[in-house]
Amino acid sequence: MVHFDSRAYLACACGLLSALGCSLAQTNREDCTPQACREAFGLRSVCGDEGLCEISPAESRCSVSFPEDLLLRPEAYTDILVVGSLFDRSLATHRARENAIRLAFRGANDQNGLEGRRFGVIFCNIAKDAAFDPLDRTQAAVAMAGYLRDVYGVRAIIGPAASQDTLAVAEALRGDDVLVISPSATSPILTDLDPVPASDETPGLVWRTAPPDSLQGIAIAEDMRGRVPTTETSTRVAVVFETGPYGEFLADAFQRRFRDLGGMTTASSFETSAERDEAILRAVAGDERADEVLFVSSQTQDVIAFLRAVETNPSYDGVKLFVTDSAANFDVVDNTSPAILSRVRGTRQAPLDEEENFVFRLFLTAYSGAYGEDARQYSFVANAFDAAWLVAYGMAWAELRGGPSGPFGPGGSAIARGLRRTYSGQPVEIRASSWPDVLASFRAGVGVDVTGASSDLDFDPDTEEFRAPIEVWVVRDRQFEGVRRFSLQSP
Repeated sequence: MVHFDSRAYLACACGLLSALGCSLAQTNREDCTPQACREAFGLRSVCGDEGLCEISPAESRCSVSFPEDLLLRPEAYTDILVVGSLFDRSLATHRARENAIRLAFRGANDQNGLEGRRFGVIFCNIAKDAAFDPLDRTQAAVAMAGYLRDVYGVRAIIGPAASQDTLAVAEALRGDDVLVISPSATSPILTDLDPVPASDETPGLVWRTAPPDSLQGIAIAEDMRGRVPTTETSTRVAVVFETGPYGEFLADAFQRRFRDLGGMTTASSFETSAERDEAILRAVAGDERADEVLFVSSQTQDVIAFLRAVETNPSYDGVKLFVTDSAANFDVVDNTSPAILSRVRGTRQAPLDEEENFVFRLFLTAYSGAYGEDARQYSFVANAFDAAWLVAYGMAWAELRGGPSGPFGPGGSAIARGLRRTYSGQPVEIRASSWPDVLASFRAGVGVDVTGASSDLDFDPDTEEFRAPIEVWVVRDRQFEGVRRFSLQSP
């Protein structure tokens, strides 16, 4: 939990909504509410212990924003629609996802925002970093989610990236009407956080723009068995996986399918770096060592540690290596030798065909123009772009259809109802130039059927999730190249 100094910068009694003629004597302290404070005095205004509005101390983890001066000149953004973001800025992949979020909201603002109201984002860094505090990444994600909720009144958060972090944040925010949408949290356990079937009356507050891991586990198993010569009857695979919703569910989905296909598996889980290193050694120890090792972790640093351990361990000579979607980024490529990379296969959500899909091609062009990088170097960047636009769509539906709204945007449930209007109706491609058409449809009470930069985003109305093809990739000349594609319909 984030704690705030109740003595910080007394601004005025919150019962008085005009900064002109501020007077403590005219205040009914029982009227003090966070919403009243924000309506009166803007960003970072909270209701203090003494029943007065206070300006909360700045949080160093949340010092970056879009627009860039949002936190420096809050008086210039009194009617802004505020969104939160939770990513680990120590990783280039996560910084790229933040850039994609900026790109989306910049596009909406360039089209006059939501009837003149601009969108803003407060980016919170959830990296484990002693320069901030002693929190690990999950703890930092929960603390910063609470900060965004309590200090900025945020009701929509993009991120976190990992399933375990997303689960912790969603549980911490339960009952607070805050929508969480992750571009990359893929554990099936997240499906159970919301009522199924969902409905307009009870929409889910946990969304994602990535398919569940059950599909990825099946694709890995089928790829491995498909590479076994017909003269061999079995393959032994050692699975090394992190504890938690991502590793456990993906490893289980893989093992069940792989055994159905006639393969054999052993498994070792880890929670700490010491346990990880021991599990990596155990995978190739003994007379019946594995033919292939599947390493499953949502943490990029774990994947890098695994591949470095392989390089220095002769027992791994001739052993095939398989990793998952968390490894499909240049943080891994830049920290792994070419010799080891040449032995690696991995999976990820299959990217759209740039030649055939205009919205994906436009996204790549816009991202490259804005940031000088190829978004395909990093995982789930297009998914982050789509997540940001979906939040904008959800807010637009809520605002235009007269739903309840706070000083910096509608509540999470109202936004979620808007998200449910994005997969049935007039076809729309997610891009800045289509924003006015979306608003026109929403004003008329008509939904849209969106196609994103990451997928067609064809959500199931009961689970509010979607399926997408899974790609098996290899690294060639420092680039990720798809070699197989699986279109799976059931876990």
